[in-house]
Amino acid sequence: MKYLLYILCSSFIFSVDVTLGDPRTFPEFGFNGNTVRGPSWINSEFTDSVGTMNPHLLRYPGGLSTYWDWSTGWFLDFPTIDTLIIDSLPNNWSSLPYIDIRPINFHNACNTIDSDGLFVMNMVTTELDTMLTWVEEAINDGIIISKIELGSEINHDNEYKILKYPTAGDYARDCQRYIDSLNMIIPNANFTLVGGNRGDTERAAHWNDSLYTFVDSESFDALAWHVYLYMKDEHADFSNRKFLCYPYYDIPRIEEWRGFQDTISQIQNHKINVTEYNLFDKSTEKIYRNTWLHALFLSAMTDNILNNDLVHMVLAHNVGGPTGFDAISNDQLINFEKHATGFTGMLYNMVSRNMTESFKLDFPSTFYDTIEYANSNNIIKEVNCPRIFGWKFSDNQNFQNQKESGILTNVTDSSYSITVENAFNSDLLWTHWTAVDTLRAYINGYDSIERNYQIGKTDISIPPFSLNTCITVIIGDINQDNVLNVIDVVMVVNFILNENTISNKQFAISDMNNDNTLNVIDVVQLVDLILY
Repeated sequence: MKYLLYILCSSFIFSVDVTLGDPRTFPEFGFNGNTVRGPSWINSEFTDSVGTMNPHLLRYPGGLSTYWDWSTGWFLDFPTIDTLIIDSLPNNWSSLPYIDIRPINFHNACNTIDSDGLFVMNMVTTELDTMLTWVEEAINDGIIISKIELGSEINHDNEYKILKYPTAGDYARDCQRYIDSLNMIIPNANFTLVGGNRGDTERAAHWNDSLYTFVDSESFDALAWHVYLYMKDEHADFSNRKFLCYPYYDIPRIEEWRGFQDTISQIQNHKINVTEYNLFDKSTEKIYRNTWLHALFLSAMTDNILNNDLVHMVLAHNVGGPTGFDAISNDQLINFEKHATGFTGMLYNMVSRNMTESFKLDFPSTFYDTIEYANSNNIIKEVNCPRIFGWKFSDNQNFQNQKESGILTNVTDSSYSITVENAFNSDLLWTHWTAVDTLRAYINGYDSIERNYQIGKTDISIPPFSLNTCITVIIGDINQDNVLNVIDVVMVVNFILNENTISNKQFAISDMNNDNTLNVIDVVQLVDLILY
């Protein structure tokens, strides 16, 4: 009997019922905004390309803040850096040609993109008075600064940050000084402090406790958390399924080590802002980065991060490249094509844009598999890993035309049929995103991606190894202007007469009776809806 049930389920005769899970605080999605590899915000086509990914937030100047001169929009002069932090710029940044990345250019780009800015202060290689002058100059240029991050990765074990802040308490006390001073310029600013215990050093082993002790709890809003999962040659032997579920093993461990569990009492009145996260490809031949495997892995990371109820910001690293992290290429000759980080980031940004609520989507308990992972001491841990995971977003402020959207990720090699009637109220347009080539082939823009479309809430086919998005749709609204009228009728008639080319998306919306054929029956049903 068990074998018979297995065959039936494997043949997908039954549709899996997806239900609405617990609500969580609505998060803001976006990207870390490091653009020193060019062409940056002074290039309108680059800015427009970033805009197609719909980021809610962009971070300026990113983790580079430690070396940054706001007045020039570039790194501090090398003699200054050498004097203050012992060595010259890391990562070969000193060889990069100057680009004007002043705050005003970033601000103008944010206006074009319709994104907010998160501004990171340089607390290491410049003095407070200088930083305050730069902030005041930016405000005088009309730049809106309301979200502020006090440094980047200052809890890491490197000599120049230790030189400036020998202890966590030194950083915490300086944070209070910055907060008090910046509040005089920017009342009601939201401050994010560098957070995260790091048990490998005495200096940072109890980092968060120092923040709670020395910084007025009511004066800051959040702790910053950077999440990178280091995937190495040893992980190449994993099956695709085991590789893609690795975040379900590793992120909860890191969350505990860093002191970011949402059950910790001291952090309950604060948020956690993930201002950088991604897969870090440490393999010899760089076999993971910018592949569809990477895109799905990043979605699994995002799911784990969102499982923490205190997380408020979710910013993928990084907007540009080329580094293996890059959301879009920095090469104008290939039109700043999207890469793995860009596709995953774009889909989360897109479905959550202009929404106000978020909910976990629940699947049956039988829709999980136990996968074993071993740590460096070869201690085995069994992890309960989902086959499909997802999130719903909605706008509860527009009661007349309430919009819903969602994103689901299938991390298995099987197709599934799902029904979401118990999770969504409106008619839905589904887009199924899969790779044209293998999971481990490089992603080079839309030529590497296949998209298929479906309408409805029942018997939705979820392809293997896929990202799947859904949005509220009016069936028959071919031009998606949220109005059914004669324009839609004319478009359907022209499609039937082959006078206009129809896209796969337009076909799905036009097929009123969902019989995979466009004919006069669809026209009649559309006219009836308009007249009704």
